[in-house]
Amino acid sequence: MKRCVFALAVIPLFLLPAHAAPALENDQSKAEAILDRAIRACGGEKEVGKLQVVVKASSTTLLTGGGASRGTDYEISWQSPARIRTEYCFAAAAANRTYIRVFDGDKAWLLLNGTVRELAKSAQTPYGPERAAAFGAELIAFKGNDYRLTALGKVKVDDQEFIGVKVAHEGDPAFTLYFDKDTNLLVKRVVTLPAPTPAAKETEIEVRYEDYKESGKIKYASKVSIIRPGRTMEMNVTEFKPVEKLDDSLFKKPE
Repeated sequence: MKRCVFALAVIPLFLLPAHAAPALENDQSKAEAILDRAIRACGGEKEVGKLQVVVKASSTTLLTGGGASRGTDYEISWQSPARIRTEYCFAAAAANRTYIRVFDGDKAWLLLNGTVRELAKSAQTPYGPERAAAFGAELIAFKGNDYRLTALGKVKVDDQEFIGVKVAHEGDPAFTLYFDKDTNLLVKRVVTLPAPTPAAKETEIEVRYEDYKESGKIKYASKVSIIRPGRTMEMNVTEFKPVEKLDDSLFKKPE
């Protein structure tokens, strides 16, 4: 009798992968279809896929709880998929302090007042001002085999209804994308970053994309808000210029 029970218990385990795989593939396809609609809304894969842009923007970092705000001016040169050069200065120190930060694949460096230092991989956070430039082409990258997508269907957040997609990638925190159900445009991205030390807490970051405008054949969010505990950055894009090619010298580290 015990042998029969064991056999009946084991059979479903052998059958499970055969039934589960098509469901997972179907879910991936549903999620990719949502991304496809968003990419078309941004200008289509042909245009967005070759996107290289120069973005000029100004931002104000607002400190919650009655804290002070700080203005910053940016010029961001972004080349798909992973080359970003950000030149920026704080308004109060614009006359004598210029920062240049470059992400070039797995490498990153910072130039401050003539001094260059390399940045650790952990410093290559994608939740800074660069988010104002990269959102459209990123959607194409998320359709690659390295990403696992989950269609969440209609999701209600703060009394608003969105279409949700969860994105997972090995070695990185999973995050959720929220799309406008009428325009198909990306309106929000939420990620929870793990605590850097046992004594620290997880950090939830919300990126909002608003006030879409058009440059050439590309639609872009002209306002990007990056919200994290204790700080909110509001970025206003003053110029969004698609270009055919960016010079390699923009990303070369000074000797």
